[in-house]
Parts: sequence; C-alpha cells; structure tokens
Amino acid sequence: MIEYLYANNYKTLVNFEVKFNKTNVLIGKSGAGKSTVLFLLGCLRDFMAGTVNITECFPNFSKTVWYGSAVQTFEIGYLRDGKHFTYHLEIDHSENEQNCTVKYESVKYENTIILEEKNGKAELYNDDFELSNSIQADMSRSGLNFVFAGNGNKKLSEFKNEAVGNVIICEPNPKNMIVFSSNGIDNAFPDSSFSNIISVYAYLSQAHPEVIYKLWEQLREINPAFVQTNAKITQYGKTMYTSYNVGEESSAFSFNLMQLSDGERKLLALYLLLYAYLENGMTVLIDEPENYLGLREVQPWCAEVDMICNESENGGQCIFASHHPETIDYYANNSAIWMSRINSGESKIAMNNPLIFAEDDSLMKYSELIAKGYWNEAQ
Repeated sequence: MIEYLYANNYKTLVNFEVKFNKTNVLIGKSGAGKSTVLFLLGCLRDFMAGTVNITECFPNFSKTVWYGSAVQTFEIGYLRDGKHFTYHLEIDHSENEQNCTVKYESVKYENTIILEEKNGKAELYNDDFELSNSIQADMSRSGLNFVFAGNGNKKLSEFKNEAVGNVIICEPNPKNMIVFSSNGIDNAFPDSSFSNIISVYAYLSQAHPEVIYKLWEQLREINPAFVQTNAKITQYGKTMYTSYNVGEESSAFSFNLMQLSDGERKLLALYLLLYAYLENGMTVLIDEPENYLGLREVQPWCAEVDMICNESENGGQCIFASHHPETIDYYANNSAIWMSRINSGESKIAMNNPLIFAEDDSLMKYSELIAKGYWNEAQ
C-alpha cells in the first residue's frame, strides 16, 4: 500500500506531504488539489512502469507557476508485507522548455539504497545490498526498466510489483465504455476510464468466475430485478448483455447507451474494481466514483470499500476524491483527508477538520457544514 506522498514544484503542490491509510477520501472545494494528488500518483506509476518517458509524465507546464525552480521533487513511501520501501525522484527542467531529464532517482528498502540512477548511470543492488549491476541509462526513463525477477534482486522485484503492478488508477466513465471489443486478447486490468470494460469482464469471467458471481450477488442486493451480466461473442466482437426480471420473465439488455443507463454501467464498473482488484490486496485510486450514481447507491458502495479494506484478510487500499455529501458524511470522522488551497495558491492538508457532531438527525451533517460555509477549509 501507499503510505505517503511528497511533492514539490508540481502544479499546486509545493513542499506538500500527505499520509494515507487503508481507506482515504480526499475532500475539499474545487481547485484544492484532490485530483492533482491522484493524477500525480498515476504519473509516477506510469513512469516507473516504463510505459512513458519523463517528459510525457512531467511536461514543463506541470511545474508550479510561481515557484521559480527548474527541479521537481517527489517521494512515495510503500508498505509491502511489513517491509518499507521509499521511492525518490528529482526531475530537471533546466536544459530547455521542451524536455526534462531524471536528475536523481532512488529506491530504498528500510532506508538502504537498492537502486540509484544519476549522472547517466543506473546502479542496481542485490538482496545483500551489494552493487550487482551498473548500466548506462537513458535519463528520460526510470532505472526500474532494468529490474527483472531473479538474479538475487527479490527486494527490487517486490518493490516494482508493489509500486507498478499492484496499483490500479481508474475513473470509470460510462460514456467512454466501448460497446464491442474486437480485440482477440482480453485485458486483465482496466484502462484509465474503464473503456475496455467488456474485455476485462470477459477475462474475469474465464479466469476468476468467483469475482463475477460475487458481483451478481451484490447487484441483486442493490436491485432485486437484476439477474446477471454476460459477455457474448457476436459478429462484431465481444459485447455484454445484462438481464433483468421484467414482470414474470427475464429480459436481456445490451450494454449500450440506448438500453442501459450510465448509472447502471458505472455501478457495475465500480463493484468490479472492488471485487477483482481491491479484494485481492491492490491499491485502487478513483476520482469521484459517485458520478452517475443514484443517491441510495453511494453509501452501500462506501460501506463495501470500508469492509474490504479494513476487515477483509487480503483487502487492499482505496484512495479516492469526492464532493458527494453522502461520501463526506460517511468518511468524515475517520478516513477523510481535508484539503484546502491557501491564499498563496498552494494546496494544503487542512488542520481544522469540522467539529464532531453527535449522530442526531436534528444536528447538521458535515456536508451541510461545508455547504452553508460554517466550516472554513482554509484555516
């Protein structure tokens, strides 16, 4: 799981640090930096994975406008099986405005370096903390590109799996979900907007049918008319159909805008994220999951997140941003990270969380305190 994030000179994040638990909700007004935190975690994951170079992740305009430095600094703490890893990255924009380079990169295991990239070289250390490989590096890429399982580097491989393979970043958007999947190879993981949901569903149906059965059970609790959702092969490729009881018979509806609502498709995606990934120990990052959901559908999803993360034996970590009153009221006391934007323009973790009110219908809820302006986020 991700323990903390430090960022300096990135958009509104200046000398910014935030600590995470198993479940956290980023709360604050628009522009406070909630989505920026999630987006940054995604950029760092993609850079470590080697899918993009440093300039694609951190273009010149990602620097803080008023800060005046050419160097961006990031650090993430990870916890895996009781072991602490630290990832540190410094980016230099001084050469020109079009490209940047890795100034310094390191991975530490319990405060001891196991990977270091600087001055055009990537140095990898084995499990005995001895230098095992020194490689001429492309300073636009992460040194983790040279890490492969085996050869006495179990610690580095564990870190790469935790920081890259164990993190899902997804903002399910039903309007982007592709109705047909013509790709013959199904996907094990969702893309950033879950546009490949049919391909993922087909994969899970074959590889992890227990996830699909659990999904069906949960959706029946939410809507007793729900029967099941199936991936099918048609002349255009794979597609999905969802069956509902209509009167005394069951009818199948195509997984498209004309027959299923945005909310129905979004709900299916959100619970897939929980049962396929979060319940298997992964870190799941989501920006405003409640979009398109009905009011009575939000709290059950929050409760399921809470149960999986904090009560399930193999539960993972869920971090998401929200403006929704139901989410705010559900998580305010224990799991909320209250963010604000101070007058200088920087994002900060607000220190004065709202007063704790007794659970009494006659008293204001947290969301009402915010909506009516009784809680000043900036203090």
